[in-house]
Amino acid sequence: MRDKLFNEVLSNLEVGLSCDLVSSELDFEKGVFHLEDNSEDILNYAKENRYERVALYDRYDDKSIGGKIVTHVAEIDDNYRKILRRRVIGPEDIITDSTPLDKVISLLRLREFYFVMKMNLIQKIVTVADINRLAVRVYIFSMISRLETLMSKIIGNKFKDDCWMDLLTKERKEKIYKVEEERKEGRFDVSLELLDCANFNDKIVVIRKSDIIK
Repeated sequence: MRDKLFNEVLSNLEVGLSCDLVSSELDFEKGVFHLEDNSEDILNYAKENRYERVALYDRYDDKSIGGKIVTHVAEIDDNYRKILRRRVIGPEDIITDSTPLDKVISLLRLREFYFVMKMNLIQKIVTVADINRLAVRVYIFSMISRLETLMSKIIGNKFKDDCWMDLLTKERKEKIYKVEEERKEGRFDVSLELLDCANFNDKIVVIRKSDIIK
């Protein structure tokens, strides 16, 4: 029951983690330039914010933010001395705000940035630097928690009567027994099992030293 509830919480958490949480709003007031705007203005903005690319628009629409429809991107050289090119934003440059976070992470392994479509308009951008955001850390924690739960189930099915402890060092055994004693004294969990007191690394050691994975 506890494992089922835990997995349900993680699943609900992961569903709520999307591109919208890690992407940044485009600055439509100061940071979105017209396609024909002066290069110096664009370069100054890029240098000030340390951007390698700047969003461009070529027409207005009352339904868009600030009336600007983002259609192009200016790519800046590393020294902010010139615009390498101004090009049309293609389908390969765009993902939606609802894209699951795990897919966003995979996509950012292929390239450094994507513009983000929200309500059928480009409104945001996501870059490799956004991997450092809190939402990504929450996602990674969720994945690690799932992996640890899986390892616990594998070890529990393979070993009976806590004989998996024989694969650990004397120091780690003593530490696990101490954790068990402290938790029982504190009544943190009346259904506590010895395996619950082992840490992530302990479970990796048990799996590596056993013949579970060949």
